[in-house]
Amino acid sequence: NIAKNQPTAISSTWKSQTASKNAVDGNADHFIAGGSCAVTKTQNNPWFRLELQTSTAVYGLLISNTEDKQGNKLQNFEIHIGDSLDQNGVINPKCGNRNFIRRGETKSFYCDPPLVGQYITINIPGIRKILPLCEIAVYDSELTSYRKHGVKVNIWRDLATTDIQQLYNDPKYPGNPDEQRILSTFDYKNMGNYYGGRLSAVYQPLQTGNYTLYAACTDKCEVFLRDWESGGKLEKIISLMKSTRYKVWNQYPAQKSKAIYLEKGKFYELVATVKEARSTDYLTVAVELPSGKFIAPIPAERLFIDTKEVKLRLERV
Repeated sequence: NIAKNQPTAISSTWKSQTASKNAVDGNADHFIAGGSCAVTKTQNNPWFRLELQTSTAVYGLLISNTEDKQGNKLQNFEIHIGDSLDQNGVINPKCGNRNFIRRGETKSFYCDPPLVGQYITINIPGIRKILPLCEIAVYDSELTSYRKHGVKVNIWRDLATTDIQQLYNDPKYPGNPDEQRILSTFDYKNMGNYYGGRLSAVYQPLQTGNYTLYAACTDKCEVFLRDWESGGKLEKIISLMKSTRYKVWNQYPAQKSKAIYLEKGKFYELVATVKEARSTDYLTVAVELPSGKFIAPIPAERLFIDTKEVKLRLERV
């Protein structure tokens, strides 16, 4: 549970003993009088927000409702997870839809695929609502090895042209995507039409030497790289302004990066952006190792989406 004792906020407080922090104190007492529930006043569109330590892939939540009469009100609530604080986080992507918990019940909610973000907002849309929460537990990507590894995908919809600059100029880019997903490799297909996408992961090489990266996509895509440990600016290593066939790596010289020196055991942030109009859509990234071995696409075991896991690995290298 990564929610325990983390910072919280709430739209209003019913009584002094129903503060927002009670919902993450680790005490699942279902009675308000016990001082371990967060409850709002009767109001329009009540909300509760939890702030995690870092942007995290959230696999699921465990939420407890009160036994008291206020528990009848925990219906048709929404769970939003993302990195935006606009409108108290209710514009972030949803985990499930029209959720409810019976009075006195504890219930699990699974985000499939996992949603990535630092802020979790629970809200009930509508007039004269009450939001009661007695305990919230949040489970992240460390539940399974699959969710430690992978590629984070952000999608921005309704971008009408094929110009990749339209993605970069969108006011919601890069921090407020319309959708978020987690992939198991640096490869995706069939996300729709008229969108922009950003795929990102932290890559750990197995060998020291010169690496070459390759991209195949529709309609236009770019690939960036930087030293994750020292930070700094992402460097553009591929700019492909025409469509290729799927997983065909040698149609155009622009698909291939120059030789890039990487060190074994270090971590590098790898980002690929794509602008799709109306066609069969895909973006995939491959790598040629210093040994000459070609790997397409880059597999999950060398990619990390959870920075906490990366930090743990750094301590072992």
